[in-house]
This record gives sequence, C-alpha cells and structure tokens, in this order.
Amino acid sequence: MPQAGSKDKLKELIVYISNQCASDPSYGITKLNKILFFADFLYYVKKGKSISGQEYIHLDHGPIPDEMKDAREEMDRKDIAISVEQSGPFTQHKIVPLREADLSAFEPDMIAFLDSIIVDVCIKKTIRAKWLSDFSHEFLGWMVTEKQEKIPYTTAFIKNRKQQ
Repeated sequence: MPQAGSKDKLKELIVYISNQCASDPSYGITKLNKILFFADFLYYVKKGKSISGQEYIHLDHGPIPDEMKDAREEMDRKDIAISVEQSGPFTQHKIVPLREADLSAFEPDMIAFLDSIIVDVCIKKTIRAKWLSDFSHEFLGWMVTEKQEKIPYTTAFIKNRKQQ
C-alpha cells in the first residue's frame, strides 16, 4: 500500500522532474518513470525510505509507480499537458508542466538526490535512456515479479549476476 499522501507527492515530483528536464528533447513519460524508479530505489538503499512513498508495479516496459496512471489522469490539462510526438519509429509522450512544483513535503536531501539523477539523465546525459531501460529490466525486483505485481523495495539490496 502506498504511503499516505504519496499520490500528492508523486504529482509534485512529476511536475518538478518535467520542469527540470524540459530542455531534454528525449524526455517523456518513459524517462520520467525510470528517473522516479531509480531515485526511489537508490534513495531507499541509502536512507531506508523512498522519496515518493509510492509502491512500484511490474509492467512489460519496466517498473512504474502504482498510482502513476491515476495521478496523470487527475493532472491532465490542470497541472500538466501531454504532447504526443513522433521520434523516429517511436511515439513519445512528453509531459509539459503547467505550473511550478510544491516541494514542501520533501526533505532537502531528497530533492538534492533526485537532482543528481536528473542532471545525469536529462542535462549532462551521462546516463542514457536505453541504459536506464535495460538496467530496470535487469533489476532483480523486476525480474522476480510478474506483470502487475508489486516490486519489493528490499530487492534493491540484492544484485543479480549481470549487475555485479
């Protein structure tokens, strides 16, 4: 079960990450999901809690926050807009923030941690989206769960052979 207020936190993170990654032409929903996943699970390893308070579920294209669909639907045309663009053979769903994020529910080190991931993924691009996607599919928690199952945070402590 997600933590109380976690959907509100997720909404603010969607707006925040989308603002921070606005200049990245390859930023879209997929990259958003990967950033959230890595930020939450790596922060959990470091601090014993997630940033968003979300549980993650196993989907075919990788883990996503359990309440992502509901949050996006509630935010559509109020907090965010979705721009659909063709990028080569792929259809990209870009999230365009319509307001600034309210980060008052987050500890400063949570945002600093998230910012470090955003810088690597969207600004400096030292971490490529393909690598993020591949890594999320090699993540043991995703590998040992079935579609629609929740991915235990504790699996972040276990490395599979490919990650060693």
